[in-house]
Amino acid sequence: MNLIHAPQVFRLTSFFPPNCDSNGVYVKLSVADAILGNQMFTHYDRAHVAQLCEKAGLLQRALEHYTDLYDIKRAVVHTHLLNPELCVQVASKYHEQLGTQALVELFESFKSYEGWLKLLLPWLESRIHEGCEEPATHNALAKIYIDSNNTPERFLKENPFYDSAVVGRYCEKRDPHLACVAYERGQCDLDLIKVVQTALSETQDPEEVSVTVKAFMTADLPNELIELLERIVLDSSVFSEHRLDNYDAPDIANIAVSNELFEEAFAIFKKFDVNTSAIQVLIEHIRNLDRAYEFAERCNEPAVWSQLARAQLHRDLVKEAIDSYIKAVDPSAYMEVVNAASKNNNWEDLVKFLQMARKKARESYVETELIFALARTNRLAELEEFVSGPNNAHIQQVCFACVDGEEFRLAQICGLHIVIHADELEDLISYYQDRGYFEELIALLEAALGLERAHMGMFTELAILYSKFKPQKMREHLELFWSRVNIPKVDCPCV
Repeated sequence: MNLIHAPQVFRLTSFFPPNCDSNGVYVKLSVADAILGNQMFTHYDRAHVAQLCEKAGLLQRALEHYTDLYDIKRAVVHTHLLNPELCVQVASKYHEQLGTQALVELFESFKSYEGWLKLLLPWLESRIHEGCEEPATHNALAKIYIDSNNTPERFLKENPFYDSAVVGRYCEKRDPHLACVAYERGQCDLDLIKVVQTALSETQDPEEVSVTVKAFMTADLPNELIELLERIVLDSSVFSEHRLDNYDAPDIANIAVSNELFEEAFAIFKKFDVNTSAIQVLIEHIRNLDRAYEFAERCNEPAVWSQLARAQLHRDLVKEAIDSYIKAVDPSAYMEVVNAASKNNNWEDLVKFLQMARKKARESYVETELIFALARTNRLAELEEFVSGPNNAHIQQVCFACVDGEEFRLAQICGLHIVIHADELEDLISYYQDRGYFEELIALLEAALGLERAHMGMFTELAILYSKFKPQKMREHLELFWSRVNIPKVDCPCV
């Protein structure tokens, strides 16, 4: 049976004017609203009347007549024209058809929460009072409480029915603290870590950063910690050099190293001026000595230059290593430097290093090797000045080394500072004689006779050498220096 009566439709539609400019339009709309509210007509085209209501702005009446979901969504867009009672009616009417989740999403899709936020609140609270434990209902209620700041933290801590993951995500950009409360309640560890990382990258409180970093370290979450560091340390757009003063940067950077995030570790050490550790990463892990040199030049710290020098020496870059040690004013590796420089004939560079080293420490080894180096570079004037002055060098060792190398001129320079010591004279004479260098030994002793500290032993030993190898000089020598020669000792070889 056709229940739509044409007279009723005509009478009802006559109250909807074709435009809103005609006189009496609001009176007619009021009458139409009253007729629909009093349900005076029962048999009419409800879809057609719903469209007329929507066009005339009677959204409440339009929603009462619509049955198609598309039409309902379109009308709900204009929720600012609705009242809470109608929203309750809409929710109640379509809840069974759509379900709570879909109904809430319907309102959310039109940003209803951002406009007339509490329209669904009465309906949701009534369902809660009826004992509804459906998560979607509690989720929606949580979102309303959060946006209206209606004791949201208490609700999130005490309500057992909402979905922590859903509500936590809703809170992330609105209030990270509430997101943490929701995630912690639901043991959503990964989500909790993520929101902490995001929120912490925007904080200006170094104590918050410190506490969080230590918590990540304690919980053994290196990967998550690295992601956190990438946000707050390596991102120059948010980094502030004073924000992270309260935690131990080396510990963090070492975690980065252990995870083979070497560039990140270098950046952290560099940010916090832990420069010795920074260059260590460049040397040992990134393995780029050019970058290490540039970094050392930039920070220009002795300890940094020392580390670079050790690395350069290890890679047989002797000249570069010596330059770095000199910039560091660090003589500590003098034995290694001497060995490497000697092996590679870097005598000029070695002289520079040993001169620096001698100013820092008057080690006999250093001074002895400096004499060798001066001899090798033919710096005879400097050598004579050095051995003539106060020093701790083992000059005998240098002299003997020169003899072995048949550098007799240099050996004589050193020998002149040996023969004046009576207790060392015998060893020197034996060293020359054992190797057959009689002429050179005689020349050394002859040169030494004019020294201020010449003693009887020198004149006597030269007389013995003359008697053995140059008897023609014996008579003259004895006539000149008979008072300074131990004659009985000279006679023995002559027998």
